[in-house]
Amino acid sequence: QALGTLIICSPLLCLWALWGHRAAMASSSSSAAPPPAPMAPLPAPLQPLGRRVAPDGADGEVLDEKQVAQWVAALTARDTGRVEVLEVSRCGLADEALRPLVALLLSASSQQSFLRLVSLDLSGNVLGNDGCAMLAESISALRSRPMGGLRSLALAGNRIGAAGAAALAEALFPELPDGTAEASAGSAEEYGLGLSDNPLGDAGVEAVAAVVSRKRCRAVLFLCNVGLTGRGCIALNKCAPWLAGLDLGYNAVPIARLEALVAVAGAAAASR
Repeated sequence: QALGTLIICSPLLCLWALWGHRAAMASSSSSAAPPPAPMAPLPAPLQPLGRRVAPDGADGEVLDEKQVAQWVAALTARDTGRVEVLEVSRCGLADEALRPLVALLLSASSQQSFLRLVSLDLSGNVLGNDGCAMLAESISALRSRPMGGLRSLALAGNRIGAAGAAALAEALFPELPDGTAEASAGSAEEYGLGLSDNPLGDAGVEAVAAVVSRKRCRAVLFLCNVGLTGRGCIALNKCAPWLAGLDLGYNAVPIARLEALVAVAGAAAASR
């Protein structure tokens, strides 16, 4: 009978011992391990900007480098994924004042910023050849954006010469993979370069025309009041097959040269 009692009670003793062991382990574990640290709050999403972005302030207000840097800093604190048009026109920007904006565009690849930027308007400023060299570098960097970089660059009414025009054209106009005239004529992509009211002279127009001829992309050129003469018009004849649009108002071009250009451009358009 005593043996039977041991058989009946042993499981109860084992269960009690097991429960006591687990309780002791839980107590020692809870006293040794510190409580988990509270999770840091997730950063708030950046407030998105609209499709078109321009500095605040009255039209025609002159912005120096410090003011541009402040505006650029405000842009970096926002979501620029929707921005398609960046407009900094009629702000009196000199080459030095352009540096913060160029730095922002150059850093876009690492920040995943301005993914959809296709148009940049810097018309009505005082930018020269040095500013164009900086700007050309950022335009080339934007080529890696999902939308393929800029399609429109407006720089009318600045102080750009032949060297600046050449740098901008080289950076803006892409080269077709196969480089054939037929592919260029059938391409739907057009790239606009606005350089009206700049002292380009024939040398600047020749430089732009040479880039268009070599890269064979569909270009729209705005070259009003740039000091163009018959010499520069001859260069435009050579790139006419790849021109999707051309504005030559207020230039001293002989009628005969204009008529020849119109004939070449018309024949190219008819063959597309």
